[in-house]
Amino acid sequence: MDNWNTYLNETMGVKHGSFYPKEFSEFLALLESHKDDIWIVFDTETTGLMYKEDYVQPTQIACLAFDTKGFVEGTTPELVTDGVFDCKVKLSQQAIDRKRAEKENPQLSDYPIEKIFSITRYGENKGKYITPEEAIQKFEEYIARLESVSRSGKLLFIAQNSPFDVGILNVCYERIGKQPPSIETWDTKAAIHYYLHPAIKAMKNNPESNEEDVRVATSLLMKNGGLSSSLGELIKAFDLKNKGWHNALADVQMTMEMLQGIISYVKKVVNRTKVDFASTKEFNATAGDPYTSRRFSSNKKK
Repeated sequence: MDNWNTYLNETMGVKHGSFYPKEFSEFLALLESHKDDIWIVFDTETTGLMYKEDYVQPTQIACLAFDTKGFVEGTTPELVTDGVFDCKVKLSQQAIDRKRAEKENPQLSDYPIEKIFSITRYGENKGKYITPEEAIQKFEEYIARLESVSRSGKLLFIAQNSPFDVGILNVCYERIGKQPPSIETWDTKAAIHYYLHPAIKAMKNNPESNEEDVRVATSLLMKNGGLSSSLGELIKAFDLKNKGWHNALADVQMTMEMLQGIISYVKKVVNRTKVDFASTKEFNATAGDPYTSRRFSSNKKK
């Protein structure tokens, strides 16, 4: 995994932690500089975590495309016409064989495909299931269509825990002999790490803390005293409607709403008190990838 960054950045490029500015005001300026791009929030459901294994594949690829208007004050991101993409993907023979092997030997995996399917409800939703090759073809058509209507001619991908979903898509492209799109990908977890968490800490024990401050902090507080970056906890923190976990299309809807919530909340905090953004440690852009050294060594032992 020494070439992790090379592998990802030469294809769908996950942004390194140093890409995101430390100061929130600079982040807002960065957002505004991309106001003419179309932002594509995307997510995948899969048959496993270790995406380079031949049985791991996407079972759903979902995207929503937005005109964010740069998140400028007084504006709201709007869904682009024909901006919805939702593909259900058939199982490959490798996935079918693995599923059968796991049924015959329950000790083969801590996360068998059948268990994943019970969480993602694979097969329950009606609709056409297509091959990975067909899914990628439709994905490319979707991207080309959006590029043609983008004011800048550019797209920007964004995801919650982007390294995993980027890894899934890159390998999917690789298996059918195609080059993934060269489009930069941002991670919402960077905004959580650099801007939301410092804002929460600034309001801790602050005499100006209000009901919203308490709800946000309480929702994200973990047992070890740290702050969570979980989408589920963030939905609670910003009092957003749960549209259904582990459905990729629902997850991308909630991801954009969560990002809006983060930006809105941090703006309110910085207008009330001083926040120390500068001392925050660099965001680890590879932390969510299952092939990072810690998680990879853990999986190799199984």
